[in-house]
Amino acid sequence: MTVGICTPMLAGLEPLFSADTLGSLLDINGQHEYWGRSKAFEIEDDDYLSVARPPGPRNNLPIAVLYGGRTGSSGEIVILSFVGNARTKSFGQPSFGLTTGNGNFYLPDSSYLFLASTYMVDRTGKVYGKKVIPDNLIQEEQDGTDGTLAAAIAWLKSQ
Repeated sequence: MTVGICTPMLAGLEPLFSADTLGSLLDINGQHEYWGRSKAFEIEDDDYLSVARPPGPRNNLPIAVLYGGRTGSSGEIVILSFVGNARTKSFGQPSFGLTTGNGNFYLPDSSYLFLASTYMVDRTGKVYGKKVIPDNLIQEEQDGTDGTLAAAIAWLKSQ
């Protein structure tokens, strides 16, 4: 499975996930290609990225995921990996909306095309093809304060 540069991000966040299967890419034939938590994250067919010191079980602290309109593509795979995660809420603005996966299509002249050929699916089974909407949609503040950060901090303090 090729999922852009989300692989090192997911590997670094591995201790925060409460499930092994985090999501999938759904193709036109209804076939799922899953991504998830393990000792290694697949990058290409034979290359793997491992966490240097595999972590122990995640503690039960709450997790706030913050994102907005500049979060796209592999960043959206990361935020979708947190959908359905234990004690996790998301805050901010809708993501950019590149919730598709690219397929490599080889042509007879040895060139190839990268085309959006799959949709991202979160671990609950919801299919995306557009923007990801946070649990807590926060309106942008006009006075320069960060309403998303303030809302996330308030929620974390209440937990």
